[in-house]
Amino acid sequence: MSIYAQAVQSGLSAAQLAATGENAQTKAAYNASYAAQSKRLAALDRKQTAEKNIAAIKQDKILSDTSIQMQQDQAEAFAKVNAAAAGMQGQSAEDVVYQTEANEVYAMSRNKRQASQRIESELARVNSAQAAYLGVTETSPNVMGELLQAFSSLEINDFKISEAMDNEPESSDLDDSLPVGGG
Repeated sequence: MSIYAQAVQSGLSAAQLAATGENAQTKAAYNASYAAQSKRLAALDRKQTAEKNIAAIKQDKILSDTSIQMQQDQAEAFAKVNAAAAGMQGQSAEDVVYQTEANEVYAMSRNKRQASQRIESELARVNSAQAAYLGVTETSPNVMGELLQAFSSLEINDFKISEAMDNEPESSDLDDSLPVGGG
């Protein structure tokens, strides 16, 4: 497309912008900006959800640990009562209490390991969402690129038209060539 045709097209686009308040370029810019903002908000939402999941995992771990401790205390109390009722004393009663304490340690260790794995998984989601958020780029108008594109579309006819315009006599030159008076 010649540069003159582009100028006409740009003029029509500017007229449309002046008349309606929007044209193809403003719509494209709005759509690009809207899409970028939507991607940012979606990434932040995923990040926030993962952070909430981490808080819930930590809370569940605390509740589970408390429950395990209460169950161990109850098992230890039952073991002591049963040992006393059976007339057991000494090492055999202490062995039963030791076993309930060992079970508590194993259960809490398992609970800690599971919580740690779940937290690591959610941290990976947080990092992924943060990377997605930072990776969203918004395109801005590239004036230099548009100018280069306009000049790259120059055709030989544009130069011929320009030469013809340069060779045309100006109106002041025409006035000098006319005879003045009765000559």
